[in-house]
Amino acid sequence: MIANIPRREHISSPKRRADFTADVVYRAPRPTFGSILSRMAVWSGAAIGFSAATFVDRILLRDSIRRRAIRLRKMLQGMGGTGVKIGQQLGLRADILPIEYCDELMKLLDQVPPFPSEQAVAILEGQTGRTLAEIFESFDTEVIGSGSIGCVYQAYLPDGRKVAVKVRRPGIEIEMRSDLKVIEMLGKLGEALSFIPAGSSRATIREISWMLIDELDYRLEAMQTEAFGQQAARTDVVRTPGIVHELCSREVIVTEFMDGVFLHEILNALEDENPARLEELAELGYDPVAISKNLVRMMFWQMYECSIFHADPHPANIVIQPDNSLALIDFGVCGSLSKQARGALQAIHRKYNDPHGMALAIIATQQPLPYIDVDRYAQELYYLVRDQTLAMRSKSGNWYEKSAGALWTRAAEISREYKVRLNPELLRYMRTSFLSDAILARLNPDLNAGHEFQICYKEFLRKQHKKRDSGVKRDWGVLIEEALLRMGEFAELLGLELEQRRQAAERPHFRFALRVEKSSFAFSEILKTALWSGFWLLVWGGARMGLARPLGYAPACFAESLVWSLKNPGYLALLILSFAITLRRVTQRFDEPDMRAR
Repeated sequence: MIANIPRREHISSPKRRADFTADVVYRAPRPTFGSILSRMAVWSGAAIGFSAATFVDRILLRDSIRRRAIRLRKMLQGMGGTGVKIGQQLGLRADILPIEYCDELMKLLDQVPPFPSEQAVAILEGQTGRTLAEIFESFDTEVIGSGSIGCVYQAYLPDGRKVAVKVRRPGIEIEMRSDLKVIEMLGKLGEALSFIPAGSSRATIREISWMLIDELDYRLEAMQTEAFGQQAARTDVVRTPGIVHELCSREVIVTEFMDGVFLHEILNALEDENPARLEELAELGYDPVAISKNLVRMMFWQMYECSIFHADPHPANIVIQPDNSLALIDFGVCGSLSKQARGALQAIHRKYNDPHGMALAIIATQQPLPYIDVDRYAQELYYLVRDQTLAMRSKSGNWYEKSAGALWTRAAEISREYKVRLNPELLRYMRTSFLSDAILARLNPDLNAGHEFQICYKEFLRKQHKKRDSGVKRDWGVLIEEALLRMGEFAELLGLELEQRRQAAERPHFRFALRVEKSSFAFSEILKTALWSGFWLLVWGGARMGLARPLGYAPACFAESLVWSLKNPGYLALLILSFAITLRRVTQRFDEPDMRAR
């Protein structure tokens, strides 16, 4: 019998099924042909202007690396937000650019005029699906910070919490992806014309692309802030803002507003020697000496205990609290070190008074090495570390000579001479170290950062011993598990040490076979260029023979057509260009060392 049976009522009213795929799978917008073409015109015009100015300087005998570096910085500054970001990332690459270029590119300021607040409100409402009045109790449309990627506003939530609201610039993702595509195309063109070694630009452009695209995703920044904050909660030195997750998206991030004094305000008061301002800061409890020591403790904690580190700790990203602790903001650029790199960095600090050991530890951060003279490379690093160690002990050396950031920068310069590429995350750590050293020099010039680091290390060892002693009271299962873990770590460190010794012990030697290989390469390249030139000469002459009748003049014999082609300015220009590119490629091949490890 057919009858109606009562049904259980739904807990909630039926609604349209959510599209979970849209949240999980993000399809990045593809730059259009028009956007790529327009950006290509902008970048090409800037490159032509840069080359023309350099050419004029050479004619006037005033060209130098420093002038070119300054010109490049101004060019990128005029390119807008993406040019600034790309320049800042290139400024980290002391392993591929001369140090003069890196110094200038690090001066690029991420200051861009704000976009209209109406657009920011529209993005907020579009991302949350609610009106501005429903999201915030009050919202200040005047920006408190404007960068190349987004603008920051302040607001109050309905529950009374004060928050910072960062909104991404409209169209910045398309613009940045278009610029990266243009740079990739220009890199391939440079390789094809042998202006740069074949294959050298691809890895660098790919690494820069990953870093820049990461900065566009505010959800990633929110997760990095939260991960850092969870670990910072175990310290009394570092703090991070809380995240309002329900209001965060790829284009919007809402965080707790950190009250306090920005570090750049304290630095400006110290450098201006403003007694009234310094007295006011002292009455509020701000002590430059205590702040500098906390900064050293934060750097140590990031290296030894935290899984990630803040890769952009400039004074505008550090808010000093009344108890002189450090509140870090803007986690758009973070880094993480592998266990091997972290162990090598820790070994560098443990071998503080051993230049030979520090040189080998630096080499350990660069594994695997290409075919180079490891002994000579280690010797150059030894002299570098020795000079820096002497400067640390001297009372007359300036802060730059004593800084760990300067040590890493000069080490990267030596690596560039040996064609040793550095790990991108290690380069981020180098930037972090250099920025922190510069802040310490301005904040407390009399502070011995190396000595403070050793104090932090001894305190860290005491904590480890205390943990080990308290572990005796645990059950045997936990102890066995920890013992196995320690054995595994010891095996990894032993393998790292053996690899260092092997690399240091191997002496590359001259191989005549490699010289013959290079000569064969040169002969084959020149022969291929000559054959292709002959082929195009035949095509050019044949085309003239074939077009003689349609164009209305008497056809010449084929030999005369070939002679005419040889005298043609267009063919001669292509011939000279082809042989110039070949010569450049052969020269680059011969510049590679004739060394190979046994």
